[in-house]
Amino acid sequence: MPDIKQIIVLDQMGHGFDKGNQACGIHTFKNAILSLLLASKAIDQSNFDKLSKSPDLFNTIYLAIKGIITNQSGDIDLSVPNFLDLIERFKRGEINLDAHGITKKMIDHLKLTVDGAQDITVVDSNHATQYGLGGEEYDLDTAAMIANLARRKGEYTHSFAVTQFYASFGHWMTAVLHQETTGKKSWEFMDSYKNQTHTKGPIVSKIEEVLNKSEPELQAYLIEAYDKSNVNFNLWFTEFFYFDDLTYALIEDATISVVVTGIQTTSKNIKQYCLDDNKNRNEIISNIIHRMTFMETADWLKASLGKEEIKRVKALYAITKFMLDEGAIAHIEIKEKLEPVLTRLAGIIELNNPTVTAHEGLQAPVSPELVTTEVIGTTAMTSHKLAVENAGDKTFAASHSPSDAKITKGAASQTVVAMISAVETGEPSPAPHLLNRLVNSIANIIRGLAEVVTNFIGSIGTLIGIK
Repeated sequence: MPDIKQIIVLDQMGHGFDKGNQACGIHTFKNAILSLLLASKAIDQSNFDKLSKSPDLFNTIYLAIKGIITNQSGDIDLSVPNFLDLIERFKRGEINLDAHGITKKMIDHLKLTVDGAQDITVVDSNHATQYGLGGEEYDLDTAAMIANLARRKGEYTHSFAVTQFYASFGHWMTAVLHQETTGKKSWEFMDSYKNQTHTKGPIVSKIEEVLNKSEPELQAYLIEAYDKSNVNFNLWFTEFFYFDDLTYALIEDATISVVVTGIQTTSKNIKQYCLDDNKNRNEIISNIIHRMTFMETADWLKASLGKEEIKRVKALYAITKFMLDEGAIAHIEIKEKLEPVLTRLAGIIELNNPTVTAHEGLQAPVSPELVTTEVIGTTAMTSHKLAVENAGDKTFAASHSPSDAKITKGAASQTVVAMISAVETGEPSPAPHLLNRLVNSIANIIRGLAEVVTNFIGSIGTLIGIK
């Protein structure tokens, strides 16, 4: 059983807002923030004890939030998106707590932005088997952050704002994790509903179920969380947008079903649907960036990735590239927000496959222009249109400059492999499959030449002592 200390806090049932099951999310927000301020030494224990039981502090936060959340009448409480928005607003200073001794400078020292290094994580039970596997967008952040904490060494304090849904209502509670330098963990738990104690064990145990996973188990957990939260997003770019299953190239004449006043009609062009529609375009951009943040926190943006992780990186690259290719000129926000994502993903794919275009499973996502290869005496950037002609070219993209050239026996064979890859991963239209066959035939011919060239270079290398 985890070591859990119950902290007595303000009871939501008897402080002037005693209207039943209300505002537990705001109590949870208050308690989580106070715990972080205590851990950062911005306030001391006596101040924490006073503020955690203060009706005045709660009322200040409550009234400020009531002015922000305008779509709820009467008493208010927080949904998960509301809670996440509240954290960002609090960080920006939109809720002034100076009168209670909590200054903007104190708040600035807390890590509140959801970026994989934050001090607070929102956890929604969603009736999922494990936290983070509920399939919502915010479950990506939950899964990535808990896995991040499981891997983290040394001392830290982290607050979890946990929402638990019952048959007819939901409830928020606060769980605070303290890890010592030795790795030993202890917990504090706060429940504003009559300071009840029966919820702490199940909630903390469910978080620790992820924290105690082995590294292989964490890897499998992160893939499952990504795929569950990715379901609706993936449908947009396969079933709805009709990308080719193998190349992820867009099928030009595909249309999408649009529901108008309850009547289904198939009329909109795919590009129009996802690029011209402001709501759809902004949602896709947001989802792409969100998945990039997940990959960063989940430690997927590195060399030596597993097969399953790199497959998902390639798929995200393909979607991002489609948005830029088709919409960057007309929509400046696509260029501004997604170009850095595309560049980063391309670098990760290249890092995991430095000499061959990433065509395994996904033939189109990685631009051959990003593939570097070594040639005897120099280094070349290959192109799917000018692979052979450019094999000895010394001009490189600044952001993809390879290391100094090396004279090695394997260099020439790498060049030929890159040429094969460039031909294989060209961009024929997805409709005329005969062109695909022609491209593959050319690739097979070059393969035959590759063995001859490699053996020849090997023989010369042996004679002159190159290894």
